[in-house]
Amino acid sequence: MRKGSLGFNLIELMVVVVIIAILAAIALPSYARYIKKARANNAGSDLATLSLMMETAYQKALKYPMNPIASTSTATTTTAGTQTYISNQTGITWTPAEAANFTYTMSITPTTYTLTATGISTTQNNGCTLTLTNANLKAMPSTTGCGGFSW
Repeated sequence: MRKGSLGFNLIELMVVVVIIAILAAIALPSYARYIKKARANNAGSDLATLSLMMETAYQKALKYPMNPIASTSTATTTTAGTQTYISNQTGITWTPAEAANFTYTMSITPTTYTLTATGISTTQNNGCTLTLTNANLKAMPSTTGCGGFSW
């Protein structure tokens, strides 16, 4: 009788490595798509929060506040951190959750506004664009790179 050896042989070890590689090849793209979708969802929440702030300001003044940062009614933010859009009229500051992955733009008139979140080109969300208007119209191009997020 032959006594069994202790441990694994090379074939068994290679089979385990192949199985792990197959699982990783399936899981990593799914995880990346999940991250894209979650970030797009957060950007949509950022737009909804800013929209609520705009509507609150409208209720107080019966017009949408113009942005005190820019000399025109359109402002673009490209840096992470606190975004102070309407502080002169309402004292509101806004900090987007996805400032590292999206840029937020506002186009404002006294009676309308359009809020846009655009994925930064150096992130996974490159090509993802979400738009929200004062009429609560949500738009997202059908070819957007939002990872299957439905806005």
